[in-house]
Amino acid sequence: MKLPDLENMPPLERREFLKKLSATLATSPLFSNAIKVTLLDMLLGSSASAQVNSPMNFLEVNFRDQWDFGSVFVAPSLARNYENIRNQTSIFEMPTAERNNFYLSPRASELRPHLDHIAVIETGECVLPGNSSVHGHEAGNPLRSPGRTQTSGGGKIDMATVDRRPGGRAAGNEVLYSSTPTPAILHNYYSKMQNPNLRNGTLLRSSIRPDVHTYYHFEANLANAQLTRYFSKSTFLSAFQNVGGVPTRPPVIKRHGNVITSMLKKLDQRFMQRSLADTNQRNKQNLSVDEFARLLNAQPEVIQVDLTAAELAAWQNNIGPQLNCAGDEASNCTPAQGAWGAGEIFAHAFKLFRSGTVRTVAIDFDMTDVHSNRTPLLMNTQAEQSGRTLARMIQNLKDSGLWENTIIAMYTLDGSRSPVSNSTGENTKNAIVLAGGKIRGGYYGDVSLSTNGTVTYFRPNDSGQPIAQGNTGRDMRVPAADIYKTVASLSGVPMNMIDSFADVRAGRMLSYLIR
Repeated sequence: MKLPDLENMPPLERREFLKKLSATLATSPLFSNAIKVTLLDMLLGSSASAQVNSPMNFLEVNFRDQWDFGSVFVAPSLARNYENIRNQTSIFEMPTAERNNFYLSPRASELRPHLDHIAVIETGECVLPGNSSVHGHEAGNPLRSPGRTQTSGGGKIDMATVDRRPGGRAAGNEVLYSSTPTPAILHNYYSKMQNPNLRNGTLLRSSIRPDVHTYYHFEANLANAQLTRYFSKSTFLSAFQNVGGVPTRPPVIKRHGNVITSMLKKLDQRFMQRSLADTNQRNKQNLSVDEFARLLNAQPEVIQVDLTAAELAAWQNNIGPQLNCAGDEASNCTPAQGAWGAGEIFAHAFKLFRSGTVRTVAIDFDMTDVHSNRTPLLMNTQAEQSGRTLARMIQNLKDSGLWENTIIAMYTLDGSRSPVSNSTGENTKNAIVLAGGKIRGGYYGDVSLSTNGTVTYFRPNDSGQPIAQGNTGRDMRVPAADIYKTVASLSGVPMNMIDSFADVRAGRMLSYLIR
């Protein structure tokens, strides 16, 4: 490819220009890795294309209280035996069979197009056991911080370095000690190491019970890694008013924006036709080229995190509100006033990623304390708030070209329930839902319920298939270190940093859920 403008640059400036362009293109979220490699190889040579290492966006979602993803993704054995057990379970709608061993509740049908890139494990290492009257219940969760204990020592410190409940530490906010940072904290720390110009990672918390429960976001020994917290929509929107959204570009890139535009526009269109067979994909890629050129030549913009009326309606459509219920029996539930809607808070998270200035976002979201009486209203609302928000986040990431470079990890923070109707939750599930372009979709493992009420858990084996002989107690679960290491690696954190945490080092990558 002949590029006279490039050839006419002074040699030293051309060298700096090529180096900076390589870095700028490599970190752009507007292109897939395959496209980046080809572009850099065509423009700058194979040595530059070998340096492609796209940064990852990471979304950590923590649900309380006693959230149950089983109202979205129904375990295969439960779904196949549904007619025989429907009166014994808190699954209130007939699930439908999908691909990848998935069975979806009707309220989760929006997820159907995205199942190839969603992984579900409900047999993770359990949360702390409850006492004789309280289910397993905590603000930490071993999947987020392997090795956390109720005793200090061995380098472990209190996880509530920031997040303390004003009324005390009991009832789901027990004192926990750990030396492993929670996922969004680790990702924020690494991302800012790679790009100091990034805005700090953002925590959006919509809690209608802040006097009862909190969520531990723990930095361990990482300096300047904590997230910036926003506990209301108004404070969040105020913080981002008139904030510049385009990261500062190197001067040499600014001076030669016209050269970059020329280089991109002169790309052989036959490459697009060979590499992207689908017309819609080609059109999106052409738009990405235009957007990339525009951003390089534009003046700094303002981050737009607020929502138009149309955007809010689209994100919130058919998603129930956070519910306040009278006592624990869920007999009298009303919408919480002034709360962030589930769709709304996910929409703001998407806008942060779309700005290109924030790589790490955490969402904390709760509902009423679901104890014994799990009603259709509560379970169906949970399904809408977790399933439909995930589907809309995925679709918007795909439409914006961010999907391949984003990982979503959704946790039931203090564990979840067995599928038995009105279970109290001592020996039960601990679930995680992962989504992203790097995920191999599937429901991994299984949960069964016999007609006499016995629940059996079957963790996935090394191939992702349910083990033959399950367990009715807390044993034989997927180790927290395995899940943590896999999530951290998928989010772009290098293995040497992950293995620096003692309680993670022995963990194994769950290769069956990685593309």
